[in-house]
Amino acid sequence: TVWFIKLIGEAMMQSDSFRTTLGTDEFQVFPNASISVAMADEDMLYMPVFKDVNKKSVREISQDLSSFKEKIKTKRFLPDDFKGSTFGISNLGMTGIREFDAMINRDDSGIAAIGSENGGKVAVTLTIDHRIINGFQSAEFMQRLKRLVLDRNFYRSAKD
Repeated sequence: TVWFIKLIGEAMMQSDSFRTTLGTDEFQVFPNASISVAMADEDMLYMPVFKDVNKKSVREISQDLSSFKEKIKTKRFLPDDFKGSTFGISNLGMTGIREFDAMINRDDSGIAAIGSENGGKVAVTLTIDHRIINGFQSAEFMQRLKRLVLDRNFYRSAKD
């Protein structure tokens, strides 16, 4: 999950649309990639926001993930933990589900549904708000994401 957050955050930085929300009267483009990630316990689904992931190392994102897991256990989230997202991730890969569609969170431009690994490949399905992102922009985003996944230099530089 941590690497998906980092990869998608980097891809978001190359496209304003994926950092855009639609308010009641206007579009707002955010300067950094902040991503809500679906996390669950037995009873509830939470979507805490990993803020400014483009400025963080994988280690820092991992620390954020640990912090959110602890907040789920203790049910001690703060309202700010759920604010500031422009895009979401739902990862059901660990459950063995190969592909699925995820529902866009309120005001976000889209969400990526991450399926399980199969033959060295992972299915990523985008659901987008067509008022903000068109199909061509989505295809470009997926190509960027694929290039990043295959870029060994990205992994080296993102660790620290």
